[in-house]
Parts: sequence; structure tokens; C-alpha cells
Amino acid sequence: MKKTFVAVALSSLFASVAANAAVVYDKDGQSIDLYGRAQANIFDKDGARNNYTSVDSDAMSTTLVGSGRLGVRTSSAITNQASVFTRGEWKVNAENSNKNDQFVARYVYIGLDGGQFGKVIAGQSDTAYYDTLVVTDIFDEWGDSAYSSLRQEGQIIYSGAWDGFRTTLGYQLSDASQGLDSAYGASVGYTFATGFGFGLGGENREYDNSSLNNTNNFDQDSRWAVNATYGTFGLSGFYTAVLYSEADTSYLSHPDTKDKAWELVAAYSFYNNWTILT
Repeated sequence: MKKTFVAVALSSLFASVAANAAVVYDKDGQSIDLYGRAQANIFDKDGARNNYTSVDSDAMSTTLVGSGRLGVRTSSAITNQASVFTRGEWKVNAENSNKNDQFVARYVYIGLDGGQFGKVIAGQSDTAYYDTLVVTDIFDEWGDSAYSSLRQEGQIIYSGAWDGFRTTLGYQLSDASQGLDSAYGASVGYTFATGFGFGLGGENREYDNSSLNNTNNFDQDSRWAVNATYGTFGLSGFYTAVLYSEADTSYLSHPDTKDKAWELVAAYSFYNNWTILT
């Protein structure tokens, strides 16, 4: 199966306001901070149809879709080198944003930060494979379109970074809501002092053939990707990244598929944190 996705900036005009985290408590190694974001997108007819609004898609015309995010982080030091932390984040949908729930959990996890030894988290978070894909996921809308490795529940993830080298390893337990038996993934990367970097990663997902929740009739799903970057997104100056990914999916009731995808992004940040992205 061959798929092509083209995101054209002119089919959506959007504006977002992102609030920096506000520290509401910080004393004796204990801290709590709150953060959030409000966003409003104006879509033309094609853009509105493709963004899962609750309006009848056949009658769709230009529409404004609002959404927001609310989050809280906590941290508690247990030694000079280690701390326990938590994170909860929810997307808050406006009337046209989603057909179903108005509040959608994005991140819900607890973790242990061992300093130079890395971090371990357990709960709902991005997959380990996403650490390879994140380099092109820089947009408030239509980011990471070549392949979206959605946040997953029931994960145990280890991550660490040392002198430019970074690695992430993850394992996901069975998830009855998806008919998933188990999954595992990994990402590794290195960034040179010159600003150039590269990364690669992959994941494998095994499904329970007897599960009634395996509505897509998946048997197995294997993916891998490689990226190259220059600069650091969000800092002043130029940033660019290229991503190539492949996905092999086997099904219970129809032929297997193989997808290939490219993504290329560029950004330039200048006066007072204004950023141009493409």
C-alpha cells in the first residue's frame, strides 16, 4: 500500500497562545508547577473535513476550532541525586474539536529521576520510538504526519543522555482496549558539538488474535525510522530535520502492507522568540 500526505499551510490559518509553566510551590526539594496552552484554528473546507470536527463533513465549510491543554508536574527529592516526579496533562476540546470526549488524557505517569543514571517512567506517555520521530514534530497542527506514534498507556520507559549520546528503551504491557498483546521499542541518537545530529529507532507491536477489540484485524506491526538534524528547535537561529520511516503491518484477514514516508522541516527563530516554520 502506498500513501501520500501533503500538508499545505494555506489550508489552515491558526493562532495559539502558549503559557510558560508557573511554579506554584518550590521548597525543600518539593515542587509543583502548572502549565497550559490555548489554541484556535481557522480551517477551510478541506482542512475542516480532515480534522475530525463534530460537524457533518459533507456540509462542512470554513470553521474555527478551539482547543486547550492543562497540565501539572510535581517533583520530590529523595536524595541529592534522585527524585520522584509525576506528570498529568489533558487536552480540553471545544465543541467542534472532537466528536467524543471533551477532556482527553495525554500524559499520566510517575517516574524516578536518577540524575546521571537516567530516568524511568511508568504510565501513559510517548513511546520510546517517538524519540526518533520527534525531530519533525514541531508544529501546533499537522506535525509528525509521516507516522504518528501515539501516546500509549501501560508503558515502562527508560531514557538517558550523556555527552551528546541519548537512548530510550520502552516496553508496553497488554492493552485490552486495543487488542494489544505487547509492544517494545527503542531510540538512539547522537548530537555533535557542531550542531549536527542523527538518530534511529524502531518498535514492534504484537496483537491478540482472539481479542474483540482488535477491530483493525492487526496481527503484527513493525516500524523503523532514521533522522538527521541541525540546530536545536526552540532556540534562536536555524533548525532543520529530515526523517525517513518504514512500516510493515500484517493483518489477520487481508494482505500485508508496507508504507514508506519522508518528512522535512525547517524553522528559524529570531527577534523576541518569533519563529517561522515550514
